[in-house]
Amino acid sequence: MRRLLRLLRYVRPHWRGLVGVLGTMGLSTAIGLLEPWPIKLFVDNVVGNKPWPHWLQSVLNVLPGSGGKRGLMLWIAITTVFLFLLGTLAGMLNSLVTTTVSQRMTLRLGGDLFAHLQKLSPLFHHRRPLGDTIARVTGDPSCVSILVIDGVVPLVHSVVLIAAMFSIIWALQSTLALIGLAVAPFLILSMKLFGGRMKHRSRSQRDYEGVMMNVVERTLSAIPVVQSFTREDVENRRYVETGNHLVHAYRRSIFMSMWFKLAIGTVTTVGTGAVLYVGGTYVLDGKMTAGSVLVFLAYLGALYDPLHSVTYTSSTLQYAAAQADRVMEIMETEIDPADSPDAVDMTVRGDIRFEDVSFAYEPDTPVLQHVSLEAHPGEVVAIVGPTGAGKTTLVNMLIRFFDPQSGRITMDGRDLRDIRLKSLRTQVAMVLQDPFIFPMTAAENIAYGRPDATREEVEAAARAANAHEYISALPEGYETVIGERGGTLSGGEKQRLSIARAFLKDAPVLILDEPTSALDAFTESMLMDALGRLMKGRVTFIIAHRLSTIREADRIVVIDHGRIVETGTHEELLAQGGLYSGLYRRQMEIADHDPLEIVEEDVEEALASGNGHPEAASNGHVEASNGHVETGEREPA
Repeated sequence: MRRLLRLLRYVRPHWRGLVGVLGTMGLSTAIGLLEPWPIKLFVDNVVGNKPWPHWLQSVLNVLPGSGGKRGLMLWIAITTVFLFLLGTLAGMLNSLVTTTVSQRMTLRLGGDLFAHLQKLSPLFHHRRPLGDTIARVTGDPSCVSILVIDGVVPLVHSVVLIAAMFSIIWALQSTLALIGLAVAPFLILSMKLFGGRMKHRSRSQRDYEGVMMNVVERTLSAIPVVQSFTREDVENRRYVETGNHLVHAYRRSIFMSMWFKLAIGTVTTVGTGAVLYVGGTYVLDGKMTAGSVLVFLAYLGALYDPLHSVTYTSSTLQYAAAQADRVMEIMETEIDPADSPDAVDMTVRGDIRFEDVSFAYEPDTPVLQHVSLEAHPGEVVAIVGPTGAGKTTLVNMLIRFFDPQSGRITMDGRDLRDIRLKSLRTQVAMVLQDPFIFPMTAAENIAYGRPDATREEVEAAARAANAHEYISALPEGYETVIGERGGTLSGGEKQRLSIARAFLKDAPVLILDEPTSALDAFTESMLMDALGRLMKGRVTFIIAHRLSTIREADRIVVIDHGRIVETGTHEELLAQGGLYSGLYRRQMEIADHDPLEIVEEDVEEALASGNGHPEAASNGHVEASNGHVETGEREPA
């Protein structure tokens, strides 16, 4: 309930729309109150011989063709049709206003949730199933609409309607009114008995829907692997098994709702039966007319409808609460890293210092230990070492995907935590091993970091990245829409597009995370030419497994088990005869044996471990291939 109440702040901007919802709902209700009266007139004054009321006679006197019972029947029929049309139009207007308001509230909450998710660290996202996160953004924000439109508004309307209906039936026959309202305590008891279990089963249903979406997203994202390993049948079985769990969750949820509705329906039906029996005796005793009893029963049904609505609101709120739990679990996740209260915007030159930095994803499993390092504008600092040594974690802290747990990182003498995140990240460009290409045009992909760039600037960046020629050859040139994740481009073309993006951003700090490790020698040569132009005048950190690509670096830092074990130029490190020298010699031997093949991580792991077991070399850590984040062996997938 606390979480539901927090969602009410999304109501305030839409109060005018809610007034419209209540107004059209009230109009429908007023029309509904009039609908039983033509039946009463037909039973008492047309079929029966009861004298016409004075007010009715006055009305009939001014209506054409209203003489006698046949005339009255004609106008009763006309009135019935008119009330139906008027009520239907009021209901249509109510539906239009209600849908508009509910969708806008849902969109607002979904937008806030989406914005919050984008502020959470990559580590948070790597630990969560993507499909379930998508389900939370696209489905669960409807909880605010369910809460307000299907919960609070009907509750307010029902309370007003109950009071109006009870006043009417009390005026018609007070004893029958008390008999009809005697069901209320039993309705409250039903809400108490079924409420908690309905929320639990609704939450289970939503969770399985998230799991189902995750299964679909994961399989379709990996379709080349699924097909190449002929695992279609396995993935189909996984889908069917998850679907069976979802069907079971739906059945449990519906089953509980059915029992709840059965309990409510039984209670109100017993009340209706009691009123019918007592009212029938009153007719037989001459205390009421048959028309009056029919009108009373109609209004009793109209009383029970809002009573049902109030009772079902419990079920509605439990479903909304289950969705709200899933939304607020994300919204209540603290932004990490976040701007410090005194953080400032800053234009940086690029003097960077790592001062005794340590970091661990899990307690007692350090990834980086007491790392100290400097880099200055115009310098190229290469970072090498075995897989899992902490290389990607080191550069990810530079862009504050996460912060050091001890020590600090400074840029131009200021702690990164004292620079606003947006200001910092606009001044750092990244080129990753697996560049993410959006399903947009080639020009939009290049200008992703600078959407205000002119076409001339976009093309200049593409030329600098050696990408202009192949982009111009695309069917629509720079306006060609690239396939999902760059599926219509080769690996080298995607990488050059990513380099063009970095050129256009023109940031003083550049991070290259294994930008050529998955490419052939010819493509690598073309990319290194573009990267050479990109690195000029910037402070550049480059992570590389192919040591041949970093021989010209100003400084090479060798990391092993989270510590810097060697530092120097290529020639200095070869002369030292340490880990770097061993890695380089082994790669050159393999290159001499087969010039088209340079084995990277397996060689490094074997050298680092000393016994050929990669697990020993990695110290229980795995480095993500896209350069975003390193996760421990025990991290959830």
